[in-house]
Amino acid sequence: MPELAEVETQKTAGFVDRGYNHEKKRNRMEAEEEEIRKLEAEQRGEEDEEQQPEKEASKEKEADTEVKEETLSAEEKSFKKRYGDLRRHMQDKEKEWDEKFQAFEKRLEKESIVPPKSDEDIEEWSKEYPDVAGIVETIAAKKAQEMFSKAEARMQEFDKIQTEAERTKAESVIRKSHEDFDDLRASEEFHTWVEEQPK
Repeated sequence: MPELAEVETQKTAGFVDRGYNHEKKRNRMEAEEEEIRKLEAEQRGEEDEEQQPEKEASKEKEADTEVKEETLSAEEKSFKKRYGDLRRHMQDKEKEWDEKFQAFEKRLEKESIVPPKSDEDIEEWSKEYPDVAGIVETIAAKKAQEMFSKAEARMQEFDKIQTEAERTKAESVIRKSHEDFDDLRASEEFHTWVEEQPK
């Protein structure tokens, strides 16, 4: 088994060098984030005194994590940084989507369409929303056309029934006057006479 004699070692992920000024950048980012938190708190009307215990607790956590970071391997540090960056990015995106959603809800509240009730309201509404009014009119015209076509078909059926009833009634009157009407009707002379009549 000569192919099993050579075993290749697996490649491991390398350490990413953050550069000599990484610590400065991180401290500056933390200071900017803290300033943003303060400004947001002021805007919401919260006092800085409420955030003092939180700051002290976060500083203690940072001190704990710094001690722990010293014991981590390069790969674990890289993973921790990437995970933190990813989490921060997701929080930013979540905040951005939340703001967009709230803006959209406010816009919907302002632009909600109230259906008109009186003729004057209908005219104003159709002037304000001509696109929607056109769509509604088209749908209404289609529905009305469907109803009229059904009604017209039924009227034609009623006309046929009425014509047949009048013809039957007229034939019965003729039969009372002329008992040989059925014989005359069966004859050829009657058929030629009916064909000669103007329509």
